[in-house]
Amino acid sequence: MGPVVNKTQQASCLQGLAKLKGECEVLFGDDKNFLPLDADPQKSAFVQPALLSCKNGLDAKYVHDVEVFGPLATLVAYDDRESLIAITRRDWDRLSPRSFPTMRISLAKRFLESGIFTEESWPLTPP
Repeated sequence: MGPVVNKTQQASCLQGLAKLKGECEVLFGDDKNFLPLDADPQKSAFVQPALLSCKNGLDAKYVHDVEVFGPLATLVAYDDRESLIAITRRDWDRLSPRSFPTMRISLAKRFLESGIFTEESWPLTPP
């Protein structure tokens, strides 16, 4: 994993990660002793990749409102189709949606093909 752009972005990534940790479990990353290989940590702007899990996507705030522009991914759980739709609507206009953008397309396709929804009634249109 390469570095982020500069020390300012590095600090922003770490601040965003700190907020997300209030609602999410860290599955990988966030090692306090992380040091990049063959790079001076005082001069470089590396952020350790992290994977987070948010078990309550409907009630979470930061997972939908905080965008971390760094090597971070967050898995958001949902209970049923209605929960998935509600979570996806919250993430609709984000640059890095948390609601699995590839699933969004495949689910939409399956729902449309199944006849459950028509293109006119499809609920994932932007609010």
